[in-house]
Amino acid sequence: MVIIGRDAGLKKKLISLIKKLGLNDSVFIYLNINQSQLIDAYRLSSIFCFPSKYEGFGIPLLEAMFFKKPMVLSKIDVFKEVAGEIYNFAQPNSPEDFAKQIIALLQDKKMRLKQIKFGQRRLEKFDYEDLASKLSLLHLKNLAN
Repeated sequence: MVIIGRDAGLKKKLISLIKKLGLNDSVFIYLNINQSQLIDAYRLSSIFCFPSKYEGFGIPLLEAMFFKKPMVLSKIDVFKEVAGEIYNFAQPNSPEDFAKQIIALLQDKKMRLKQIKFGQRRLEKFDYEDLASKLSLLHLKNLAN
């Protein structure tokens, strides 16, 4: 498992848990990676997992679709809106639910292929120029509040 992101203050706790569970050789943490490293991570991954509790939009979902990755996502409204209903969803506060969904997806090749095909069609609905202007408007509305 590869964990990519920023340290929100939990890195030490996470490293301690990884050691406690004896997963030092199985879990890798990369923080603040550059664009080239991120592209490599997408290309080398088997699935994309996004256990977020809150997202404004979810650009990484579109990136995962672009790289043809099946996904396990937090069961939050914005992810269902962006990704549709076909992906595997898990409760954001339940590592057990995420583990269950990851295992299920890894064991179901037909579902992985179905998600990849769906993602390619879904990605066509998101024009980046249109998306950028909508995100800018949303940002301006948030600033006004």
